Amino acid sequence: YIWPMWITLLLHLIAILLFTTGFLLTRTELPYYSHCSDVSQSPCFPSSPNNDSCWTKPSVNRLVIIVLDALRFDFVAPSSFFAESKPWMDKLQVLKNMSSSRPSSARIFKAIADPPTTSLQRLK
Repeated sequence: YIWPMWITLLLHLIAILLFTTGFLLTRTELPYYSHCSDVSQSPCFPSSPNNDSCWTKPSVNRLVIIVLDALRFDFVAPSSFFAESKPWMDKLQVLKNMSSSRPSSARIFKAIADPPTTSLQRLK
């Protein structure tokens, strides 16, 4: 009676190994960073002998991206985007008002994720 227990344990371990290596995403992170010396190789900036500048200055000091996972797009987007208005549309007015009052500072984007998703692994 010990053999079936060991075979069951071995099958469970193989199943867990296959699940963890195939189902969850592998995180790939690039170790490269740009430096000021890269400006000379960029086609965007003409090379000049007296080029003491670095990359262009950022237009903002800080950028905040808010991801609301599992929030339907039609809860947030104005009902004027859709041909038919539904009862659940235009209920989350905060994001709609923010994007319409400050269009240069707030935007609403629709993201489509391929299942299976594991959101924590996709965010850094």
